Amino acid sequence: MSLIQSEVVEDGTMRFYMLKLVQEYAQEQLRRTGKEATYRWRHVEYVTRLVERAITPGSRHEWIEPEQPNLRAALHWAYEQRKARAGLRLVAACGAYWIRRGQMREGDLWLSKILELDSQVAKEDKAPTSVRLAALYCAGRIARHLGQPERSAAIAREALLLGKRTDEQVGMSNALALLGHLAQARDNLEEAASYFEQSYQCARLGGTGDDGVVLQE
Repeated sequence: MSLIQSEVVEDGTMRFYMLKLVQEYAQEQLRRTGKEATYRWRHVEYVTRLVERAITPGSRHEWIEPEQPNLRAALHWAYEQRKARAGLRLVAACGAYWIRRGQMREGDLWLSKILELDSQVAKEDKAPTSVRLAALYCAGRIARHLGQPERSAAIAREALLLGKRTDEQVGMSNALALLGHLAQARDNLEEAASYFEQSYQCARLGGTGDDGVVLQE
């Protein structure tokens, strides 16, 4: 039996896997070199960039599908090492993918854990405000899809306050758009229209263009 397994995935790409026993042995040897952290962080950065490329307009979310074991390993490592900056960047990128694939529970778990971690770490270890706002927007959308409108609204208001404090127009636009969708679901169309108008104005100020991209759900 070969120590390396191969598989052709849907897009025709050939992927290779180590047998679990070989993988465990390789990990143990890596730990002994004292360089595990270096290579783990390279792995986190690789996975993050892959996900960020996959969610850009015109790309295919399916690229992420075969990388889910890598994605989870990267998230576990960032969380265990209390690296909120790297972890939040990754979950913010994964949000749209989790929603599209219907992986709401997994997305909700990771977003909640790493948002909480980001609120606990020292200032110099926190993620940039724009990244936290993106993660909050994903968390609010997922809460809405899970049938938790009150929690979704609370997350959106937290994001809106943070956006106002830091003058992050795109983050404010996303939060207002989410509040608009929640009001629309309650049949409060006047309130929804007000939120959507404010969202659109913030989007214009934030440079997202005239098409209101942030209003898409």
